[in-house]
Amino acid sequence: MISELAYLAFEVSDVPTWRTFVEEVLGLQVVQSAEDNGFIARMDGRCARFFISEGPADDLVAVGWQMDDAIALDGAVSKLEHAGFEVEHAPARDARGRFVQQLVRVTDPGGVPLELVLQPKKHDRKFTSGLVPSGFVTGEFGLGHVVLSAPDHEASARFYRDLLGFRLSDHIRTIFFGYPVSLSFWHCNGRHHSLAFGGATEKRLHHFMVEAVNLDEVGAA
Repeated sequence: MISELAYLAFEVSDVPTWRTFVEEVLGLQVVQSAEDNGFIARMDGRCARFFISEGPADDLVAVGWQMDDAIALDGAVSKLEHAGFEVEHAPARDARGRFVQQLVRVTDPGGVPLELVLQPKKHDRKFTSGLVPSGFVTGEFGLGHVVLSAPDHEASARFYRDLLGFRLSDHIRTIFFGYPVSLSFWHCNGRHHSLAFGGATEKRLHHFMVEAVNLDEVGAA
């Protein structure tokens, strides 16, 4: 089974503005520049939680999900392939670039690229944030949550529930600014939801959430 939301990767046209956002608004720590003029950022003891690369998409390009263990990864791969999804076993170089031991790629029914990974690497230095000194709620709860575009809600529900083992937390149907909204919220650990999806949106990503330990720091942000 999936144990947590491990990381997010974005392709952006304005890397300097994203770096300002990551460091001076979110309070994350940029640890290194990437080969493609982007950068990598930390928010806890992991080597990397955000990967920012330069390009025209201005959108999410990968959602990293950590698997419990190799048995869970093999089981997920078997289910995905049996259901007709194309699975790519990434080369070791790509896994090292994500600071994980192993990486498998698949695309969900909404067109969102996923990376199923094993054993994300821990950093040898403690994470510190000048803006969020209390830190972020991660650990067994993962990075936070991500809300994705899902043009075919039922297809996405079957994919995440039946093939990847997510469990339904809530489902809401409402009217928002005159438009019908249908969202389902899914958990893979003790966090209320690590994943949510609804209808089609212009981009793959609707939003992501990171959780500060101290409420005052949310206000400061």
